[in-house]
Amino acid sequence: MITRAEYNKINSEVANAVKQVYDNIKRVNVDNYILLLSNIKYIDSEGYMIDDRDDEFKDVNRLRFLEDFLNTYYNFPSNQLEVEDDNYRLNLELMIYSHIWESKPFLKSLSQASHILSSQEYSWNLKVPDYKKHEYISQKIKQLFKNCNSKISEIIEKSYHSSLRNAFAHSDYSISTINEIDIINLHNYSGKQWELKSISLYDWSRRFLYSALLTYHFYKTYRNRRTNIINDLGEDTYVIPVPIEKIEYKTLHIKYEPIFDDFSLFL
Repeated sequence: MITRAEYNKINSEVANAVKQVYDNIKRVNVDNYILLLSNIKYIDSEGYMIDDRDDEFKDVNRLRFLEDFLNTYYNFPSNQLEVEDDNYRLNLELMIYSHIWESKPFLKSLSQASHILSSQEYSWNLKVPDYKKHEYISQKIKQLFKNCNSKISEIIEKSYHSSLRNAFAHSDYSISTINEIDIINLHNYSGKQWELKSISLYDWSRRFLYSALLTYHFYKTYRNRRTNIINDLGEDTYVIPVPIEKIEYKTLHIKYEPIFDDFSLFL
């Protein structure tokens, strides 16, 4: 069960943390801010690609479903003060949670932002590993955010856990009631110190919402910043540096067309 007040608190915490990420990227290096919003990539076989939105197109159905789910179960109409535990909704949440933390486009977005905020170069050909997601999320993405004092590291800490992702992805869990407390038992538990043996539905609801709202706000903020870039920066054409050697750069002129929501090379 989660109350309206708890939901609003988590929603505000996540939204503010994501806003801080985009604000800091823009403040530290506006070139990287433009690169992030314009989806410029370097693909070995094709060279520099401006506005490569393959990842967004791949993930759009998951994000639409997530938004519909949140609007259906967590919209809190005026006469509703809490969301009661429900077995059907719970099973949907378990599947959604697994999809969130297996989504390569979402993990790429987090990873790119963590790189930029850590004063690293923009990653031109970012790849998410197929295996050892725990190391990638916890030891790389979360740690980079933590190193630059970004509150996103705290959001990831409150949401992601490898034991949960693995158990749900492989249907390696069961639900029981112990001392009148509903528990999700994780049967992938092997006794390692970092693992979870179980989690109460009370704690689960909060982990789920931190995860769901993180991926929701990260995408929504990206879309909002992108479509408002002209008002934000005061122009529709931008000069950006792209590397040609390790320490050599050339400049590209790109333009944003709001009618088509499109970035393209400006000659």
